[in-house]
Amino acid sequence: PAGQSLPLGDFPLNMTVSKSKKWMAVTNNGQGKQNIQLIDLVNEKIADDVPVDKAWLGLVFSADEKYLYASGGNDNWILQYSLAKNKLQLKDSIKLGEKWPNKISPAGICIDDNNKLFVVTKDNNTLYTVDLNTKKVIGAVKLPAEAYTCILSSNKKELYISCWGCDQVLVFDLEKQA
Repeated sequence: PAGQSLPLGDFPLNMTVSKSKKWMAVTNNGQGKQNIQLIDLVNEKIADDVPVDKAWLGLVFSADEKYLYASGGNDNWILQYSLAKNKLQLKDSIKLGEKWPNKISPAGICIDDNNKLFVVTKDNNTLYTVDLNTKKVIGAVKLPAEAYTCILSSNKKELYISCWGCDQVLVFDLEKQA
């Protein structure tokens, strides 16, 4: 392979790079040990490796790089890790609903400039909006089928949602909430 490689865990499902490009996080979600790896991109080394009981695709750094948010799989929450001294420390969780067998399963996540976290789900087909200041769900919109992930448009006015179950990309207008 071209360049240097680093050993990752079982089934690296997603990775995200921080705004400064100093950090990359990888979520490993296979049948073995599930974990999140924090990679120091400047020094090209794994800085931390934290086990996660249940996780799934969603992974995003806060704009100030003080936090990393991760989808908590069938526990139906978003995990909030603080990033300090090159380590991840579980700080809090944001509950979307009761754990399995209640079917929610957060998948893709992203954060806007107003400190709102958007979460799409693969079991209850919903787009959740969470106020990160209060850690409360402030909106829930049903989607036509299960979603995979979401990303903000460059102008931050639309949210693009990959609708896994309906084979299309949905465009959600953040100003109209529709």
